[in-house]
Amino acid sequence: MKRFENIINTAIKESMSDIYITGEHPVVTRKFGDIQSISRFTEMDPSGNR
Repeated sequence: MKRFENIINTAIKESMSDIYITGEHPVVTRKFGDIQSISRFTEMDPSGNR
């Protein structure tokens, strides 16, 4: 749940209008009409989880 909250809070801070979260794929966002892959959301955390 913490990771999800981090994604949402970051999206709000960075003015992202859409967030696409699917399975084992990288998180993709839309900001000012441009679609971007956001790899920092999918990096391994210290516990080894994705």
